[in-house]
Amino acid sequence: MKNIIILYLLLFFMLFISCVGEKQPIQLEFKIQDIVVDIQVKRGTRLSKETIPYLKNLKTKELFMDENKLIKYNGERINSDLTIFVELEIEESRYNNLTDDQTFDLIKDDYLNQFSRAYNQNYTIDDITIYAYYGNYNGAYVVWIIENGEGMGWFTMTEYNIGGVELVFPTTSQPYVWYKGYFYHLETAYSKGLLTQDNIKSISSILQGNKEK
Repeated sequence: MKNIIILYLLLFFMLFISCVGEKQPIQLEFKIQDIVVDIQVKRGTRLSKETIPYLKNLKTKELFMDENKLIKYNGERINSDLTIFVELEIEESRYNNLTDDQTFDLIKDDYLNQFSRAYNQNYTIDDITIYAYYGNYNGAYVVWIIENGEGMGWFTMTEYNIGGVELVFPTTSQPYVWYKGYFYHLETAYSKGLLTQDNIKSISSILQGNKEK
């Protein structure tokens, strides 16, 4: 009799754990090059613009389930934590014949849609500021972006060594390299050939004279 009671208790415990697990949210990490967004969804969710408000703001070409973008997401239900790699639908004509001011507005709009609205759907382009600008290198714009109300992070200097060049930024916030709709960290942009060693040296020489844009 005692063994039967123990067996029932074990079965009840296993069912309880299973039910609790089914109610636990899934952690999704969306990566658009070096933009990373974390979102919680219900277990069993299918990813779409209807179920994920964040995706409504993006012109997505494909969603992938691996870093090499070989495994496409095809509407499967998501039942475990997962990183989704996003490929955007890039309109080349969108980036032609722009003034710097027009490009800055485009950068802010891209940052708004790729990052800020993931956490606050009420944000507008007016909530995004290009606080510092470190130059345009063949279409690769190096910028320090902040959201209104965000701290500057002035109290900690951040050092980088890229291509043998030492860079010291007066903030904990990492600058981005924006190129035709995508955001890259400096190291990534350098490794992809978007920035050369001479470009990195130019950025280093600009660091002492930042002006708000």
